[in-house]
Amino acid sequence: MKRIAVLLENIVQFIYTSEESFGYVTPYVEVDITAYQGDVGEFYVYDSEKGTFTKGEIPTQPPKPAPSESEQIQKQILFNMEYMTMLLEMKG
Repeated sequence: MKRIAVLLENIVQFIYTSEESFGYVTPYVEVDITAYQGDVGEFYVYDSEKGTFTKGEIPTQPPKPAPSESEQIQKQILFNMEYMTMLLEMKG
């Protein structure tokens, strides 16, 4: 059985074990890691010149910026207007 790492831009996307490679197409690259002695896992970075893998950072979503004060005020005004409109419609 072969262990094969599937890479995208030199970053391991996943690893599978099989008798044969699946033959993924560009931009994916398959690297046979059956005889590789070090650790390999998802998001490891592959150095094709040295033939080694290093642990990479797991990608995270960047934090959303906090709304500005003017945006918060606009949202509060809109909420108040919708609330008053609803009250007037219920009363009417």
